Amino acid sequence: IIVVEAVPRELSSVPALGLLSFHARTEHPAQLHALAAASRPFYPSIVEELAETAGEHVVYGQIGHLRGALHEADERELETGAALNQQHHFAFERVNASECRELEPSLHPDVRSGLHFLEDARVDNRALTAAIARAAQRAGAEFKSAAVEAIEAKAGRVRGVRSGGEFHEAAWVVLAAGCWSG
Repeated sequence: IIVVEAVPRELSSVPALGLLSFHARTEHPAQLHALAAASRPFYPSIVEELAETAGEHVVYGQIGHLRGALHEADERELETGAALNQQHHFAFERVNASECRELEPSLHPDVRSGLHFLEDARVDNRALTAAIARAAQRAGAEFKSAAVEAIEAKAGRVRGVRSGGEFHEAAWVVLAAGCWSG
């Protein structure tokens, strides 16, 4: 396994906040809801396995997520979201204005109500990225610092990547550059 990275992995997770939203949102496609539901149970075991394999602890915890409503239109949107989350069996609770401020004291004083998504979580994304890299290296992965210049294909199949003036043959190529994908 060769990992080619143009941006140092220490920086690759900086734009992410480490928030893991496992609830359905009306603006997201149904496939994303299914992916969220399927991936949620794996995070604790992935983090635990990485701690063993990489030899370092990665902070992970279910902290919940609060969506508040300031106006009547926001409350209608929350109700639509509540119905969608019930349909997908995501755990949430309706909270009134004072319960919203109990959960998050610095909310705007005009918050009227909210939905508290109980299963949303947080992970230390920088530590997670470092642990994944360390585990990959221990498993034999090689890291190269260079930009990918081209993904080369022949007869309709990817054959590898060109990077740093070299061709790296590969049966599989995974594009995981996140916001640096160009």
